[in-house]
Amino acid sequence: MLETVISILVLVMFFMASIEVFQLITTRIHLEKIAREVAREMAQNGDLGESYARYIAREKFNSIANQYFPGNKPNYNITIDSANNYVLCVVSYGYKPGKYLFRDGMGVIVLDAKAFYPWFDRNI
Repeated sequence: MLETVISILVLVMFFMASIEVFQLITTRIHLEKIAREVAREMAQNGDLGESYARYIAREKFNSIANQYFPGNKPNYNITIDSANNYVLCVVSYGYKPGKYLFRDGMGVIVLDAKAFYPWFDRNI
């Protein structure tokens, strides 16, 4: 009887850990998608002016972030390097492991993703 209880507890802990790893990987993939799309949007609209391109990129970020992270959006930063002609988008998110078992989770893991895109196409 005692062996059954212990084995069930171990199996439940293994199941919860596998769910947590799956959620962590999924969150990381979503962050990479957001960074890639925002940098791409900024680079595509760069010839229309930097302020307009930043506005379009912010709208794209809000749209995608609400889709993947409703209620708790990640942070983003767009850097334009005019000397090397590229756009860098960094997206960071504070992931809370154990948020399905505990209200506030068990600490915070900061995940980030980066995406580079050329500022303009030199082939044209």
